[in-house]
Amino acid sequence: MGLSNWLFFLAKVIIQLYTWITLPAFYLFSSRKMSAGTGVKKAKEVGRTKKHVTFASIDRPCPERDELEKKGVDTMDKLSRYVVDKYGNRLALGTREIIKEEKDSKGMIKRDLGMKIILN
Repeated sequence: MGLSNWLFFLAKVIIQLYTWITLPAFYLFSSRKMSAGTGVKKAKEVGRTKKHVTFASIDRPCPERDELEKKGVDTMDKLSRYVVDKYGNRLALGTREIIKEEKDSKGMIKRDLGMKIILN
């Protein structure tokens, strides 16, 4: 064995010793955090068979979702129309005028953009 092999072996031994020495301290201090969890129930069991268990959320995720379900918004088209109806009076969509385009050495197109234009 050469000197580099001995140094590599020595490094592995030191790493293994450090791991085995610090492992009990790791489990001692982190086991309480891992087993405790948050203590908050987020779901309840609603059905059980031999092969499956079904859970349902206890609380609703957000009021916006409830509003979308009430209005029957279940597709992206309906969502777009809903957003336009709800926020139609606000400026939301903007573009920029392209002043100059050029290709760099990698073939990527670089664009210089001008002033922001708000679309109504």
